[in-house]
Amino acid sequence: MSSDDSCENPPGSCFICHQPSSDSCRKSNHDETVYFCSKEHERLHSGDKTSSCFPYRVTKSHQVGRFLVASRKILRGEIIFQELPGIVGPNPVVSSPICVACYKQVGPRSSCPKCGFPLCEESCERDHGFICEHLHRFGIDLTPEEMCDSSILHAILPLKLLLSKESNPHVYNCLSILMDHREDRLNDPEYLEGIQTPILKSLERSLSTYSTDELLKALGIVEVNSYEVYNLTGHSGFRGLFCLTSLLSHDCVPKRRPIIGHETPYGLTMISTRNINEGEILSINYVHTQKPNRIRRRTLKDNWYFECSCKRCEDEAEFGLHPDAIWCDSCQEGLIKPSHKGIYCCDKCSREKSQGCIEDLIESLESQKAEIDRQDVNQYLELYRRSSVLLGENHYFLNSPRRWIIPLFCRPLTSSPRLVPSPDMLRDKIQLCEGYLRLLNKIEPGLSKNRGKVLYEWAECSLKLLNVRGGGDKDLLVSIRSALKESLACLEHEQHPSFEYTLGKAASKTLILVNEFIGNH
Repeated sequence: MSSDDSCENPPGSCFICHQPSSDSCRKSNHDETVYFCSKEHERLHSGDKTSSCFPYRVTKSHQVGRFLVASRKILRGEIIFQELPGIVGPNPVVSSPICVACYKQVGPRSSCPKCGFPLCEESCERDHGFICEHLHRFGIDLTPEEMCDSSILHAILPLKLLLSKESNPHVYNCLSILMDHREDRLNDPEYLEGIQTPILKSLERSLSTYSTDELLKALGIVEVNSYEVYNLTGHSGFRGLFCLTSLLSHDCVPKRRPIIGHETPYGLTMISTRNINEGEILSINYVHTQKPNRIRRRTLKDNWYFECSCKRCEDEAEFGLHPDAIWCDSCQEGLIKPSHKGIYCCDKCSREKSQGCIEDLIESLESQKAEIDRQDVNQYLELYRRSSVLLGENHYFLNSPRRWIIPLFCRPLTSSPRLVPSPDMLRDKIQLCEGYLRLLNKIEPGLSKNRGKVLYEWAECSLKLLNVRGGGDKDLLVSIRSALKESLACLEHEQHPSFEYTLGKAASKTLILVNEFIGNH
């Protein structure tokens, strides 16, 4: 959200950055005139290819600043808005050397002759020219290994934000008024020691004309509002700041999701996953939806400094899923569930366990998972079966092996290229898919990416089992067709060449075959 304290947009000012504006939207169906200061900001309001405005408006309150609401009823699958990142920079968690221009992985000997930072080709040497001088100041007396240190990489995105004030003021005017949570972070010793202090030193070395307050604000904006951007290989070598997306509120069961392109310019498309009523606050999930209340709420408090009060967080049972519950090892019948006091208690025999005991169990399972080869589906299956004896059927840990097992199971792999799955294997996979879907239907309902993938896997596997049995079950075929249609709707906007895009194409081809078969019988 925005840090702007005012609840009123000044008359005749840009709807998104508040700069003085004379141009207004001629196709707007809003009650109030919408002004914009530039073509770039006009595109945030109505895009390039649409004949009408995007179905949102910017609203303000004293409590939370600026946020987005639906300006009309939005149907599921609709595009709410599209935008390009204002700036893109490296992800500080990347361990291998990356090009500071395009953020691809590079060899250890590739570097700019001026600033010394890694580059991958001549065009990147030209592209990073406007920050080269500042990177040179960063890198004085640093070894090539030290240039890949997280505190150095961490400083590049706030550096680019500050430099955009001169190089791209339309971008800077949008991003500079986003929330930075400076005051909250100053009370966080771990953040001060681990991130702020070392990064601030790098920024002060490069940007001597900026005050400490300006540097801290830029760093805070980046920390609160940046999104990971994934390249074609699925690795996140960089982060981006998106103006509109940063104004979205949080909900643990969101009704919209972003799809970010895997190639430059890394455009973002925000789609609705369910129907949205006019006036409804537009939100996404800041944290992983498949984590339980205990972890989600702590992460939100630690990183965004608020207590979530959405319907899911207010429901101790989390829609009856109990994703943090384990089977009772005392009575062998009940579930040991978390309580408000931080103690886990069995719902049958009242046996208690401490939160630390529960966390130790999950940590042990996580360690076992970390040792598994990601392509070894049999090891994942074994871990899943062992864990299922200990954990409740909807426990959040089980989702991780499920996500790896479902796309690999019953498919030829490098280790077994001629695999022909048996009927029992097919039934096991179908059961896995159905269990996962029951969970996703509650915490990621509608056109979520995960639902789209699992629905396709269920449909494909069910079709294979039907063929093994000799066909003839028209009701099952109709269910398969319905699942494929829903999968296609979920994956419609996925971008080439992502795995989800490939699944969407496969779902489309399979749907044609199923329709033909139903039509002929």
